[in-house]
Amino acid sequence: MGADEDAVAARVAARTAALVDGDVERMTEILDEDFTYTNASGDSCDREAYLAAYVGSPDLVWVSQASSEPVVRTYGDTAVVTIDVHDRATWQGEPFAGEFRSLFVYVRRDGV
Repeated sequence: MGADEDAVAARVAARTAALVDGDVERMTEILDEDFTYTNASGDSCDREAYLAAYVGSPDLVWVSQASSEPVVRTYGDTAVVTIDVHDRATWQGEPFAGEFRSLFVYVRRDGV
């Protein structure tokens, strides 16, 4: 990978760490204000709803999120990442585990 791809892969790793740590402040810095999330069921939400439901919710406690090596493809100021993730968490005290193929799209703005 080149420098741009390495930077995007580092962003993906930081996002995972913030998620598992429940670090709403760090995740807010990582996700753009016009962030949109679509889950495996096809439901979508904006950044604030994502932070409330997936990062800062007392109902959802992350144990881990292991992933494959991200495949990063850059197109100018846009990067498309595909990655397989294995989630382990508890939802309202009940264990949950799942494997998902994920797609992230990052756009460089103002050099970042």
